[in-house]
Amino acid sequence: MINSSDSGDLSRRFSDRAVSERISRLSDSLSRFTVPIFILHLEYRADTLNLAYQSGLERISTRSGGNAVICRTNDEIKPGLDILLEMMKSTYFMGVDIPGGKTCSENPRGSS
Repeated sequence: MINSSDSGDLSRRFSDRAVSERISRLSDSLSRFTVPIFILHLEYRADTLNLAYQSGLERISTRSGGNAVICRTNDEIKPGLDILLEMMKSTYFMGVDIPGGKTCSENPRGSS
């Protein structure tokens, strides 16, 4: 909860920075996983808070080896989905058994 009377609360005055910082922390925590993340964002918004959010979604998806499509109109939803589905179909995951019983999984982040 944010106390509206707290003028020293920077997250109220710089909410886009707060979103960027949270997205960066989320991106860092997700980077240890090897699964690509694909995001279809259905409604583009141009205010600073949403621009920070949308930029963060793009950063998370590309850092994971996936992609993000942010639609500005309803007409962009189906083509955006088609793009992401095609990318998903061309993504592969490889598992390698290391001698000694341990399994190592690797996502080369490539296409088939």
